[in-house]
Amino acid sequence: MARFDAIDNWVTSYAGHFIIESERKGYSIPSAFKQKWISFQKKTAQNWRFDTRYKQSANDQAYRLFTLALAGQPEKGAMNRFRESYGIPQLSRWLLAAAFATTGRSEVADNLLDVRTQEQKRSTVIIIMAVRSVTKL
Repeated sequence: MARFDAIDNWVTSYAGHFIIESERKGYSIPSAFKQKWISFQKKTAQNWRFDTRYKQSANDQAYRLFTLALAGQPEKGAMNRFRESYGIPQLSRWLLAAAFATTGRSEVADNLLDVRTQEQKRSTVIIIMAVRSVTKL
């Protein structure tokens, strides 16, 4: 007999997303059910660490963080840890940016969405500094 007790992280976040949106539309959601989902998601978010060998898990974590932010229960420590990770997939960056924007941190979201390379960013800073120095003359 097959066992079906494995947890699918994406589906768990999707189910929570559905709960949150249903509640916004006026449907009654049992508070204990929602609280259990939030507790599970927070614990999972806190324990998650990025591993470049398993990049798909980064999308799971980003969606988890986004849905927690939508629920008004952002896991800020995990969000900050995640944004400092190197090499996260583009979808993860977009979902994490959405989580930060949802919590009112639009400047962090903007930085996550900046797709320029490090070299391009350095060049931009050099150009800005040069323009500023010329305009002071």
